[in-house]
Amino acid sequence: MKRIISVLTAIILMSFGLCSCTSNEAGNVSNNNSDSESNKKAESYTLYLGVHQDHDATEGKAKFASTFAAIICDEKGRIVDCVFDETENTVSLEGGAADTETDMRSKNEQGLEYSMKSASAIGKEWYEQANHFAQFLLGKTLEEADDVDGGEAELMAGCTININGFKDAIDEADDQENSVSFESSTSPRVDLAVVNNSDDSKNATAESDGVASLKSTYAAVAKADGKIVAANIEETETKVYFDHSGLIIELEKGEGKRDAGYSYAMKGASEIGLEWFEQVQNFEKYIVGLTPDEVAAIDMNGAYSADDALLAGCTIRISDFVKAVAKTAEK
Repeated sequence: MKRIISVLTAIILMSFGLCSCTSNEAGNVSNNNSDSESNKKAESYTLYLGVHQDHDATEGKAKFASTFAAIICDEKGRIVDCVFDETENTVSLEGGAADTETDMRSKNEQGLEYSMKSASAIGKEWYEQANHFAQFLLGKTLEEADDVDGGEAELMAGCTININGFKDAIDEADDQENSVSFESSTSPRVDLAVVNNSDDSKNATAESDGVASLKSTYAAVAKADGKIVAANIEETETKVYFDHSGLIIELEKGEGKRDAGYSYAMKGASEIGLEWFEQVQNFEKYIVGLTPDEVAAIDMNGAYSADDALLAGCTIRISDFVKAVAKTAEK
């Protein structure tokens, strides 16, 4: 009798097991209870952008340097993707002329051309070491990432460059007020780009001072399935004033316009009554659902949007926003 009951029990259990499985067209067995990526419930994420500036000026020379980071954290505050980059541009002011023909590319953009590999103790280029640092942070919180001291064996195996700038960028990023919350049903990834221009620079004369100006537009872009699901954009502008001999008169470090909030004081002069950060947030919302290439194709009127829907909430110059976001298509 016990044997009969055992057999019946086994048959019943097998029946339940078969009911919980189905065969797909290829003949593979799949579990009905498993979530496919397409049917996965949307999860909450936060996109951070941190920019740390380290500008300096000495007689006859202006140095523009920044370290910046794009970070995505999940709803538990754990890093799921991040990217770090740096720019270091030196402008000669000799003879009262600002030499703005310097290479404006970031270290990631320069890639192997940055030529650190041969001097590296571990035989790795700058971008490779920055990528290793980013991978090392996955699963950590921003606070835990900031506590990394650089001496960890796992980290030093692939990254021996100075990480203080990266940590400064993490500190700048850890600001909920300027972060962007979003949802995605597929795992997002983040890309980072910067557009530098020195269009406002001018040479000094015996009658007037010169200025070496660098405006930098940073874009952190979260993507899922090739589409933009969130963006976080910041812009800074630093100016170095000098005389016709190249003597430094003043270094004017510009803070982030987004970070400045209402103190940037654009609202009163805005034809739509919105502050700079509010307008850039409207631009960010406008490009959600587009690809970076589609952002590059936005209708423009010079440096401004020609799209009425976008102009309703963003009338500031967007040309560098567009260029920065479009750059992430190359990542």
